[in-house]
Amino acid sequence: KDVQYAFAYFHYVMETFDAADPDVRELWRRELDGDGDGELDGNEVLTLAAMAIGKEPDDEAVDRLYECASRRRRLPYIRGLLAPATGRAARWSRPGRVVTLRSLEKCDEARDGLLRHAKRRSKRRDAYALEKNLDEVAFEMLGDDVEKTRSQ
Repeated sequence: KDVQYAFAYFHYVMETFDAADPDVRELWRRELDGDGDGELDGNEVLTLAAMAIGKEPDDEAVDRLYECASRRRRLPYIRGLLAPATGRAARWSRPGRVVTLRSLEKCDEARDGLLRHAKRRSKRRDAYALEKNLDEVAFEMLGDDVEKTRSQ
């Protein structure tokens, strides 16, 4: 129904990290730790759970993965340093716990789920690659002349 969403999703499928043999460290760097601070905030934990489970996770699933993939924070959390998480994500932005790459690697469920997701996405992406030498993309609308679109 939403063409803009469809185009954005297509772009995501085509342009995201793709590897036949994915690496958790590369997934962490490219897709999970969006702000590059070495820890996952509440929204990043939701992304981790969605990727590991392969669909939108319910709170129970996120709680389970958060407990598995997080560890006690070693240094005190300085309140007010960053904007606090709000909404659903605030539940997984606890001052006393943190998800780091090292703690994530110790959680079999999260690590294996991420790797499965990356492999599935790689297969899905290959299905979209019709011509390997395309430099441009032309979108065809319902009322367009197919031959005219192809000739552009």
